Amino acid sequence: MTSEKPGALQKMWMCLLLALVLIIGTASASFADADKSDASKKPEHKTPEEIAKAEADPAFIARVKELHARIQSDPKVERNYTDLANSYFLVGDYSQAATLFKKAVTISPKDVEAYRAVASSCDMLGDPRTAVQYLSKAISLSPNGDLFYFRGNVRKRYHDYEGMVSDMTVAIKFEPNNADYYLLRSCGYGLMNDWKSLIADATEAIRLNPKLGKAYLVRAKAYDALGQSAKRDSDLKIGTELTK
Repeated sequence: MTSEKPGALQKMWMCLLLALVLIIGTASASFADADKSDASKKPEHKTPEEIAKAEADPAFIARVKELHARIQSDPKVERNYTDLANSYFLVGDYSQAATLFKKAVTISPKDVEAYRAVASSCDMLGDPRTAVQYLSKAISLSPNGDLFYFRGNVRKRYHDYEGMVSDMTVAIKFEPNNADYYLLRSCGYGLMNDWKSLIADATEAIRLNPKLGKAYLVRAKAYDALGQSAKRDSDLKIGTELTK
């Protein structure tokens, strides 16, 4: 090993954590009810030009016009707002989507998926604190592992690592055999430099899913921090192979 390797590993670790949270967070921002929300498709950021082009498409214009007519005809039907919001969400106009999903929430204040949809839109807009507020409301109505998983990811955006770990602990209670939950909590521990807890969670993630390459790579950083170079190198080798 050269003296430069620890620095390279440190950079790898931080990049990996950011990538992991983005990947996992995007996945957990999907909607459980695909029929109710087209936003269950993987969201992505688009440029203003791409959004403008999509919203100028004749099919999009016709769809929006139709939904606006439905809303004007009966402004108390939640589905009309969620359908319109989904149309904007799918073209990347998360601001319009958030506004319309919020309207849906006012019409149906016990609709868990509507709160989650607002949270997903706000998260994509770079407003994690508002996203957490709406996720908290969804959780109060229907607590489950997936919602805590989603909120744990979002908490990371504003560096609430303790909250992130806390949410993942609850998520694990709901689904104790979910390797991804242990992996995300291990990342939270790593962001707080709690290497022993990271190792325990990453090891459990690997036990549950031996092909989860990211868990090996995350654990490698902890071993590096603790000066256990042989274990570090072994995990780096396995993790790199599995994530190719």
